[in-house]
Amino acid sequence: MTTTVAAKKDTRQWVLDLQRSLQQPGMSLINHPTINKIVAGELTRPQLRLFAEQTFWTISQGEKLFGLGLVNAPNREVRLKAWEVLVEEMMGHITKTDNHIELLWKFCEAVGVPQGERNNIRPMPASLVFAQYSEFLARCRPWYYSTVGIGLALEGQVPGTYTKLVPALHKRYGLTLEQTIFFSVHLKADKDHGDTASALLGKYVSSEDEMRELEIVAHHAAKMWCDIWSLPLQIT
Repeated sequence: MTTTVAAKKDTRQWVLDLQRSLQQPGMSLINHPTINKIVAGELTRPQLRLFAEQTFWTISQGEKLFGLGLVNAPNREVRLKAWEVLVEEMMGHITKTDNHIELLWKFCEAVGVPQGERNNIRPMPASLVFAQYSEFLARCRPWYYSTVGIGLALEGQVPGTYTKLVPALHKRYGLTLEQTIFFSVHLKADKDHGDTASALLGKYVSSEDEMRELEIVAHHAAKMWCDIWSLPLQIT
């Protein structure tokens, strides 16, 4: 019994250490240069539009993977958590809103993406690579690899990041509450998802070899998302 308790404590500490490691430059979303430029009002309108388009395209690709979390879940506890994520993302059931892709489109339209372009947004290489990596994790690795790559590495960073982003979009770019609702909803939704990811990992991951591999997964996912958000900085 003593050994088991000690192992669980070590696993929980591993999760905390992994979360802290994601705050390094190149993996941190809250301190990403694009977010800092938005906060300062320095990101141009064309750059903000590209930020919106590539974020929209990439997140919309993830919608088809939500069901895999339900299918691949090993037991009732994990299935219930996967179901909660599914009904919120697809229907806005918990936050009493709407499908999250629809919420994100409100932001896209607000920054100048025409409705007619919705189905014509083309992914840039960084966005395409992230989408393919996410699908690989969901289809080809154990269920908790996606939990690390999405739930911990990205959603776990969202609350702090969007706390900076939302007021800046209002103050610097004149957007309304309705136009930024996607980000506001995720202040709570992704905190819940990130907390769930941390709890499940602490419970189900115990092998040191798996921990090392999952660290690589988390760091790789965070770096790739940072690459997507760096795309606007490549244009003037």
